[in-house]
Amino acid sequence: MSDGWRPISKVPDGEYLRLSVIEDGHVHALVFVCRLVDSAWIDRAGRHVEVRPTHWQPWDSSGDGE
Repeated sequence: MSDGWRPISKVPDGEYLRLSVIEDGHVHALVFVCRLVDSAWIDRAGRHVEVRPTHWQPWDSSGDGE
């Protein structure tokens, strides 16, 4: 993957991130921010998110409404 995507093995704990997943052989970026807390992914509202991301990049909060 390119365009600033980083491997999930190097994910920083506790930072808001943009995640990507591979589903049915296609790469998809999630449209909402997530962060890793105590080995679990949560959204901005603190809800647990069932996701197995493959890559991440810093969340660009400019203009996203969050």
